[in-house]
Amino acid sequence: GAPDVQTNRTHNKTSVKGKEQEKRCEVLTDKNGHWEGSLRPGGVYVLTCDRGYAVDGKPTVNMTCSNDAEWPAKPWCEDIDDCALLLYGCGPAGLCKDLPQRAECICERSALRDIATNGEVVCHFDKAS
Repeated sequence: GAPDVQTNRTHNKTSVKGKEQEKRCEVLTDKNGHWEGSLRPGGVYVLTCDRGYAVDGKPTVNMTCSNDAEWPAKPWCEDIDDCALLLYGCGPAGLCKDLPQRAECICERSALRDIATNGEVVCHFDKAS
């Protein structure tokens, strides 16, 4: 006979295929980013890192849920080392401090503080002294 429409409305979330529930990969969380996408086998789940954070240098990473409902890895967003991105590394008389989303240059005592053409702080000692 024809399917009972009333039953389908009431049980629209359950699967009739088998007794076991549909397999799904676990929900992942990240304190420095957010996950979104599919938890079903074959589905793609995307981690987008907050500004200043990355996974292996990339702002986003995609993963596919396996047929066994397992993630191939469990990546997380890490703070980007902003000091490593500096061309001049604060200069010969400077110390770089990595802060969230930026680098801060601290100049040694009696060092001169200049701004390079690219906008970076460069600490150096006066050549004359």
